[in-house]
Amino acid sequence: MRAPIYDLPVATLVLAPVAGQAARANELRLHGHPAWVAANDADLTWLYEHAHARPEYSLVDLSSWDADRPLAALVAVAALARRASLPLVLVGAEAYEVPVFDGVVACLPRGSGVRD
Repeated sequence: MRAPIYDLPVATLVLAPVAGQAARANELRLHGHPAWVAANDADLTWLYEHAHARPEYSLVDLSSWDADRPLAALVAVAALARRASLPLVLVGAEAYEVPVFDGVVACLPRGSGVRD
């Protein structure tokens, strides 16, 4: 018997530019999904060129950020997402924040878990 399509593991790159904001990667791993974390260009280079990681999409969890998200921090993580060159899922983004990011395929509300 085959697993339903939504139960298949999906490899995810969690973009977390500030240390300690990668809890989403741990949640994904607990549910059997391969997940990597990148905080900067060096992390991306290492994951792609040395570890040969091949995530299927990237995820930015803005719900784990402070309510006062500085525009400079959003622009920096958006640039990192662009360099990752993957479809992007945003979690907890406000409507005015979404246009800062390119390649957004889904916007999930704050509190969205792997299996909510």
